[in-house]
Amino acid sequence: MPLRQAQRPVRPQDAEAGQVRQVPRQRAFKQLGMARAEIVNLGIERPNLRYEVLRTVNKDLKQQSLLRVLREQKGSGIVYAATIRKVEELHAFLGASGVRAGRYHGKLPKREREEMQEEFMNGRTRVMVATSAFGMGIDKPDIRFVVHWNFPDSLETYVQEVGRAGRDGKPARAILLYRLEDKRVQSFFLGGKYPRRAETLLVWEAIVKGPTSARDLARKTGIAEKRVKVITAQLVGAGAAERQRRQIVAVRSLRPKQLDRLLSEYEERHRSDQDRLEEMMHYAQSVNCRVRTLREYFGEEAGEACGRCDNCRHPFVAAEPSREAHA
Repeated sequence: MPLRQAQRPVRPQDAEAGQVRQVPRQRAFKQLGMARAEIVNLGIERPNLRYEVLRTVNKDLKQQSLLRVLREQKGSGIVYAATIRKVEELHAFLGASGVRAGRYHGKLPKREREEMQEEFMNGRTRVMVATSAFGMGIDKPDIRFVVHWNFPDSLETYVQEVGRAGRDGKPARAILLYRLEDKRVQSFFLGGKYPRRAETLLVWEAIVKGPTSARDLARKTGIAEKRVKVITAQLVGAGAAERQRRQIVAVRSLRPKQLDRLLSEYEERHRSDQDRLEEMMHYAQSVNCRVRTLREYFGEEAGEACGRCDNCRHPFVAAEPSREAHA
């Protein structure tokens, strides 16, 4: 099976074109255990997809922007939110505003999720409010719009999710509702995903003293249990520890240099994720052609302006909201 190439998230000025394309191949081959693979680069161009960013300065205006999109846009669509709580909140808001919508997230019972998906796929539910859990297996060709209430963690995620719109080749919209405050949501997720080095060292020191549970580790170290679980998953993934009957057990000794290498790799992934988040913000704030921005990010030639996105169609309007960022 051909391996579709995922371009490295760098801008053209960061490396020469040849370097940009070679790094992801090597990484992908290593991760998949492939010595050789055929690369098929289909590019990111979707001529029928119109990219838009609607900037708002507060929650009320953001809600009104969402209602306006749903009322003016015909056909089926997905509204993505970053958290389960926000999905529930938006679902209730739309219902109170006279918009019939479904909801989908990982904490719903399996049967309800299946029913919600079936309703949407059959066209009986026009709008689905969902977390990113609503994605795998969603191959509905006539989705006319994908709206993001919160911006995703990266442009890779964004392009993948909006790519569910317009698969029938007809015009579709990719709409991002944006506030500067939205960055806090993704930054919070990153903070939980990547604990500090000192915290990992504390947990590891407690584990090597003997088998212990996540709850006990939290008590011994003073670190929140959820964060402890992230750290132990990191150590288990590195082969330093194992889970045995709800206990975390050290299975090999990590020398100082080995532990330092492990933590350095983890910190590098954190920096990489933070860079991708910053590029997502750059896209949201940019007044340049959005398709050109995406081409450059994915290592393609910038080419001509698309003529379809909001910045191409209304350049002066697109430049004005920069003042709102400081409101």
